This record gives sequence, C-alpha cells and structure tokens, in this order.
Amino acid sequence: MKVRFILFLVLFCAIGAAVPAVSWGEPLLIRFSHNQPVGSPEDVGAQALKTKLEELAGDKVKVEIYPASQLGSLREQVESTQMGVIQLTLQPASVITPFVDDIKIIDFPYLLPSDRDKVFQVLDGELGQEGLAPLSNAGLKGLGYWFAGYKLFTTNKKEIHTPDDFKGQSMALGLPARLRDVFEPVASCAGHPFKKGGGTV
Repeated sequence: MKVRFILFLVLFCAIGAAVPAVSWGEPLLIRFSHNQPVGSPEDVGAQALKTKLEELAGDKVKVEIYPASQLGSLREQVESTQMGVIQLTLQPASVITPFVDDIKIIDFPYLLPSDRDKVFQVLDGELGQEGLAPLSNAGLKGLGYWFAGYKLFTTNKKEIHTPDDFKGQSMALGLPARLRDVFEPVASCAGHPFKKGGGTV
C-alpha cells in the first residue's frame, strides 16, 4: 500500500503520498518537500517533525527535508507526491485546488475566526477533517493544517486602514481566479477594477 501526505496554507495543507509496503530490514524513507527557505518557520517545523518521527520510529524511518523548492515548483511537488516520489509536502490550498476543487474553501476570506486558538479548534475538529477528506480523490492524504497567518494587504508607500486608503494603489493578488471576485470591491476602491482573468490591478 502507498500513502501520500499533504499539509495546508494561508492555510498550508500537509499532504502525503501512499507509502509502499516495506521490509523493516531498511528504514522507510520519507522525502518531505516545501518551498520555503532554510531556517523559515516552515523549515523549522519540518525539521522538528523529522526529529520526532525518527525519535519515535528509531532506525525504522529516515526523513529527508528538501526546502526551497529543491524538488520542483509547488505544482510539481504535488504531482510528485501523487506519484510517490515525494512522501510528504507542505502546500498552499490554492496550489492544491486544481487537483481537488473543494479545497478552495480554505482560502475564502472571513471563513475562520480571528482568534488563533479558535482557528485551531475548527481545523483540528470535525469540520477541519472533513475539509481534508476530498484529497483522497486525488490520491493524496491530508494530514493537517499549517496556519501561516491571515491574508494581508501590504504596501511600500502608505498604511492601509480604510477602503479609501486603496485609492491610487496597484495590487497583485496571488489567488485562484474563482476567488478574485471576492476582492473585486477592494479593487474598485483603488479605482482599478480587475481585468477579466487578471489578478493584478
């Protein structure tokens, strides 16, 4: 049997691949890939997971960490996880959406509470697990969520406090096309409605 795993972002999803049946004569190799730089919070977490797994499994498991997109682009990492080349990867929900459309709900604004503790009550509870379940349709197994903060608007020119502060600003939104309509009012405040199919205004 194979197992593929994924973790989620601004929620990241941790997903995994099917792990082949192994003889315990050799350690089970788990390749864990992500796109963040060495020393980033995601990488520190990956290293902590490696330490814990190897501590619990002794010499039966070996975890190799591949940060900074060493094993390909975000999409390529998901595809490699489906094929079992990568066993564990940490990916933004928006990257997984083309593989499993239902995952897009994780990116919806205002879906989760603003209180961080309550966020984890939701994600670690029944609703959070239901959110991961559709990943099996793509040959993946959702292990959990990595909370990376809330979506923010940042500028290098002025502070944003009210919708009027967007006036005259140009914006780039790293969102799936289906979610851009949610931010259309913000783009309108800036005076530059989205062009059809575009994410930059």
